[in-house]
Amino acid sequence: MTSSNVNETVTTDYVTPDGQQYRQTIVNEVPVAISIEGISYSVMMITPVDTEAFVIGFLFTEGIIDTFNEIKDIVLSETQIPNTQNIGLLADVTLTSRKLSQFKHHRRTRLGKTGCGLCGIESLDLAFPKIDHKIDDENTDIKGMEPHSIAELDTMILNTARETLTRHQEIGRTVGGIHCAVILNNKGQVESSAEDIGRHNALDKAIGKQLKQNNTMAFQHCIMTSRCSTELVQKAARANLASLIHLASPSSLAVQMAKNAGIRIVHIPRVDSPRVYA
Repeated sequence: MTSSNVNETVTTDYVTPDGQQYRQTIVNEVPVAISIEGISYSVMMITPVDTEAFVIGFLFTEGIIDTFNEIKDIVLSETQIPNTQNIGLLADVTLTSRKLSQFKHHRRTRLGKTGCGLCGIESLDLAFPKIDHKIDDENTDIKGMEPHSIAELDTMILNTARETLTRHQEIGRTVGGIHCAVILNNKGQVESSAEDIGRHNALDKAIGKQLKQNNTMAFQHCIMTSRCSTELVQKAARANLASLIHLASPSSLAVQMAKNAGIRIVHIPRVDSPRVYA
């Protein structure tokens, strides 16, 4: 597997209303064209950090793979974007023969899908697939792990969620304008974290890091800087996360989808007490 040398930040000039010119470091955003053994699958806009983890997590939440072991190789390379001075990324993935056969059978073209969670989808059936979420009973024991109650979550995770996010925003602390996702286990310990200009990408990266370590995400919780939207619920369900904890209010459809999937959504206002929506 290879890596890319494209920087996650860039420096640019800006001018104030009084004519003063300054230089500022901002978050970089580049396209990454994902292909499966030469077959184009999707073009996504990402911040070029933890790119391999993004590809792994994205293919998992898209249902292309079920485990990291089904990926034989990921080759990342750089390319000049036509008609611009900018650099894009290419990610060509080699799957096991069984998964490649399944991919070819179920493949549908998805070009330029946005972060809204639905844009670019061909039909409502594809936009709202049945969510098979295995965590629907907080007293269920999976592989010896017992989830914590909401009261314990309040003490362990919710009261320190903002501080936890701040600690893991290495890019965000410097330049801002970037989302962060932090996945914690059922004891409140951080398992993975990631940053990206797109909230959905940040979650994919955090999930991808877990998959690469062959870690289970059952009964785990994700704290995010963004609001909770439908595509985040779908990705969380795919990863068997128990809770999505956000610093902004969720959308109505995300709440309904989370209720159907048995996922807890929590909004942590800056001043008021946490609000549990599902």
